[in-house]
Amino acid sequence: MQGRNYPMKTGDIIQYRLHNQLLTQSPFSAPVDVVCWFGAMQAQDYYASQWALGIRLPGSKETDIETALNKGQIIRSWSFRGTWHYMAPEDVQWMLALAAPRLSSLHNSYYRKLELDEKTLLKSKKVIIAALEGGKNIGRKDLVKIIEKKGISVEGLRSNFLLLRAALDGIICQGPRKGKETSFVLAGEWIKKNKKLNHDESVVELTKRYFQSHSPASLKDFSWWSGLSTSVAKKGIEMCRSELEEVKINSSILY
Repeated sequence: MQGRNYPMKTGDIIQYRLHNQLLTQSPFSAPVDVVCWFGAMQAQDYYASQWALGIRLPGSKETDIETALNKGQIIRSWSFRGTWHYMAPEDVQWMLALAAPRLSSLHNSYYRKLELDEKTLLKSKKVIIAALEGGKNIGRKDLVKIIEKKGISVEGLRSNFLLLRAALDGIICQGPRKGKETSFVLAGEWIKKNKKLNHDESVVELTKRYFQSHSPASLKDFSWWSGLSTSVAKKGIEMCRSELEEVKINSSILY
């Protein structure tokens, strides 16, 4: 749709965003429906993320969110920007396919500094798979100890990047909580359904989810949130042009 010069003020933008981010409306009753609306929800801080979901589900309890997570109705794993997010089970695979290649490239300097070459990364992934296969869930500390016992150093940030890489490669995700500790499971065993999308279909789907839940927002906003390159984010907007309304506010273009 062609751009329009609406007399929109900062207050209008805030009002629309609060509405689209489900803070002034509550159309859903289940955690997975909220997560699907956003595409992916920031979940870096576990307890804050429970609150973020709960405030969008009036009448819900902390146990409702935790039950959804422990039953695999929502998935918590590293994805966009290399941070923890909630995703719907069927969305994990295609979202990781979008996020992982760029993140792996951006992390190359860390891998080199930590002496994590492809041989070491492959060995660690094999160790993780062997430890978790058969429906096991293992707490983070114990999983790191298992990796270390197999002769792979986990000093400093090495353990973080070993687990992060396994998650971005779709091997692990968070499983049922062990008290206050994060546990891991094999994503292939835990996630029962996957939506299969090619690259362009994935970009289109993510673009739609982002702007329906965050608009009015800019290309820069979308690129930062998703971690996609500016060119890929722009392509997503172009492919969704018929479903997005362009609004010009001063010198800024929002959708």
